[in-house]
Amino acid sequence: MSKTLKTAVLIFLFLFIPRLWILLNSSYTFYSDDAIYAILARSWTLGEWQYVFHPTWPPLYPGLSAIIALVIPGFENALRFTSLIFGTAVVIPLYFLLRHTMPQFFAISFSLAVAIFTPVLTMSLLPLSDSLAVFLIISGLVSVFLGLNLNDGHRLKLLLLGSGCFGLVYLTRTEGTMFFFLTLIFLLSQIIRVRTKKYFLTVLLFITVFVITISPYVIASRVQIGEWSLSPKFSAQIQQGHAFALNNRGTTWAQEVTSPKAPDFQSHYFRNGTGYLLDRLYYFMRLYPEKQLKWQAVFLSIFPVWIIPLILVGVASVLKGKSRWGEVYLIFIMAAAIPITIFSTPVHDIRYLVWTIPLFLYFYYLGVLRVVKKGWATAILALCAVFIFPGATVDNLINLRSLAGNFSRVYNRSELRDAGLWIKNHTSSPIPKVMIRHEGVEFYSGGETVYMPQVSYGDLLEYAKKNNVDFIVAWDEELAGDKELATLLGGQAEHSGLQEVYSTKGLSSIIIYTLAK
Repeated sequence: MSKTLKTAVLIFLFLFIPRLWILLNSSYTFYSDDAIYAILARSWTLGEWQYVFHPTWPPLYPGLSAIIALVIPGFENALRFTSLIFGTAVVIPLYFLLRHTMPQFFAISFSLAVAIFTPVLTMSLLPLSDSLAVFLIISGLVSVFLGLNLNDGHRLKLLLLGSGCFGLVYLTRTEGTMFFFLTLIFLLSQIIRVRTKKYFLTVLLFITVFVITISPYVIASRVQIGEWSLSPKFSAQIQQGHAFALNNRGTTWAQEVTSPKAPDFQSHYFRNGTGYLLDRLYYFMRLYPEKQLKWQAVFLSIFPVWIIPLILVGVASVLKGKSRWGEVYLIFIMAAAIPITIFSTPVHDIRYLVWTIPLFLYFYYLGVLRVVKKGWATAILALCAVFIFPGATVDNLINLRSLAGNFSRVYNRSELRDAGLWIKNHTSSPIPKVMIRHEGVEFYSGGETVYMPQVSYGDLLEYAKKNNVDFIVAWDEELAGDKELATLLGGQAEHSGLQEVYSTKGLSSIIIYTLAK
């Protein structure tokens, strides 16, 4: 094992152990996307192969979580442990990047700085695919970075490793295609610059590795939806509109697209995304400035304004460095991927761009190195400055008990688990149909979600009867702002056609109804 890898592993362990303590001393209840990943992971363990390849939810994260669930009891713990491993392991490829461009003390300082960012810590504790995706994205970018800067026999191996990582990103989140195509564009520009047959063959192999990696999922999607598509999820996402509004087919976008057990593989949402986008391109372009302002606010909630000049100095410094083309590649990826992400995502959630946090920090450190004389004191100064960033706090390294308590208070919705288990124990159906707008109750009940549409009370009853719903779950976090259906939350209102069978109260209130006989 090389000295660089040994140091990277030691940093990983230094960060992993306290995060593991937080995980073991906090509690969690599945709620929405996390519940879907848990349902798919359980399908892997039960051999329910008809569910494991889903056009909206790629298979790698639930598949890995299913493997870990074989040795770690409880899907909450198994999925969170998967996230913990990869969310912490992201420091390993980052350390290789840093040791190629910075003194060792700066590399260690940087690794600690990344760890105290709240979005990065939260990512590693939540049972979502984000941490695995970020680890693979950073690993792919660093592999290509090093491949561009090496002239020996390792170049080909590193570029192919990067291609494989982007393929695995695609099997985790569909952004993998974006990183692959942007990297391919950059490599093609290098062919024009270098003009050698060997480089052309390298690019062909780069394409081949990516295609082989993604092919099982792409073929499965082809069988399901009936046409070739690299991103049925993007097609559905760009056509989303209101997820719970009834469409002209008498169902909802959520029912057709996000349902973990009963998506409509023939839904037009999984098709025609490109045509839909082109027909409405002017509309989406008009939305972009407003979305960009919201993302700027997200950036300033993580980084202070004064860091921007240092980042720009770091970017400018690549023109004189020995790693020029590798760093130009990173700049190109950020300059292209950030606008694409802003354009294509429906909400300004840091989850979509959390992979940029270590890269922005990287160019900040390069700027500090450029402005201030190199040395361990400068590295400490750069780290201490990060302590006052809006999105970072030293408590994320030292105040573990408080972090675990706060995490449980925010993410442990025990009433969802209680409601789901009650349904599981009070139904004669092997897969009860549960009407609700999020999937946590589905996981705990072993049922199937019929997504509650945003309609009038009378139309809701008709929809429930048409879909043979067994239970209707009124949850105040979903319905408190729904003028038509808020009466389901209780009080003195009469609910003709329904019978209340269960209620519970925790951080929120839940009432369960059945259709009146």
